[in-house]
Amino acid sequence: MAAQWLRLGLGALIATGVACSATSNEDGSGGSGNAGGAGTGGGSGGVSLGGAAGGGNAAGNGGSAGGGGTSGDAGSSKENCTDGQDNDGNGLVDEGCNCGKDAVQDCWSGPPERRNKGACKDGKQACQLFGEFYSWGQCVGEVLPSPEIAGNSIDEDCDGDSGGPCVPTATYEDCWSGKDDECDGLVDCADPDCASVCTCSAEKCDDGQDNDCDGQVDCKDADCVSATACKQVPNCTPQFPFFVEILCGDNVDNDCDGKIDCDDPDCKRPGDCGCAPVETACSDGKDEDCDKSTDCADKDCQKCTPGSERWCDDPQYCHWGKQKCGSDGKWGQCIETQTPPPGCTGSLYSADCCVKANQCCQNYPKDDLSIGNCSNIVTCK
Repeated sequence: MAAQWLRLGLGALIATGVACSATSNEDGSGGSGNAGGAGTGGGSGGVSLGGAAGGGNAAGNGGSAGGGGTSGDAGSSKENCTDGQDNDGNGLVDEGCNCGKDAVQDCWSGPPERRNKGACKDGKQACQLFGEFYSWGQCVGEVLPSPEIAGNSIDEDCDGDSGGPCVPTATYEDCWSGKDDECDGLVDCADPDCASVCTCSAEKCDDGQDNDCDGQVDCKDADCVSATACKQVPNCTPQFPFFVEILCGDNVDNDCDGKIDCDDPDCKRPGDCGCAPVETACSDGKDEDCDKSTDCADKDCQKCTPGSERWCDDPQYCHWGKQKCGSDGKWGQCIETQTPPPGCTGSLYSADCCVKANQCCQNYPKDDLSIGNCSNIVTCK
């Protein structure tokens, strides 16, 4: 769904040491032993960087100095500037590689063996001017492996196994679920069932909408890789590990796209920049919460099962909360818990949570902001 900026964000976090969970030194050298008995074998290195060896364990009374651990795995390979892949495992494709002005290439930041298999597909990256030199910009529009969803006949994790035949979960298409609900081979806006709520046209790249109904918005769409509106501002460093305007009232261009706060289409979303937190009326023909869905097409206007709960991220992105369905079939207020959903760790901008997208249900409507699938919906109010 919104996979390319998540991947880039994770790479940025690993590179800066902000959210490293299993990485170590680059050269894979062995560690020295602790006092006591013989040292244990060294642990293997992380996925992206070479691993340091484990030290020796302490022994009982009066033991001799521990032996050194064995070597960790070798460090990762250097970036290959000719294959459009992330060879060094930092989440970036061909970073630092020279390119020609206005050039565009296919790109892939995921595991090489899963490139263009199953639901996975390449993105595009354009050559951009950074200071005095041209180099490749971010990879946009790629579809990376995600956890397999049983029964939909789609190979989400791109391992060559779709998980068996499609099992219908509805008699109609939920136009925002990201899956083939009734097993007709068509998903969301590609399904004629959604013709009344999906109006597709060429991507405009600067209006905050998924114009071509491919699940990718503006600069996250590969169609916009060369668009002027999507070229990153020179000498600007994104403040967050996501190429999106996260904070809409700090007077800072968080995503370095040249647009600040409410002037950025990213901020046209529920609860920000004059938009209501939820759809306040379900029969007035207006989109009060700026989620690009009106009246009965908006999930806020659909009944829920009284007593049921779902994860939500209002009022702050990646701050978790829960909503409970009231006796009237309407979702109540999002109560922040500061406790992440199952499968997520950390707090605030948790790369681990973002990568495990299907395990973390949050409440933004746009694919490039949402984490997970809030689809426990029955009928319109």
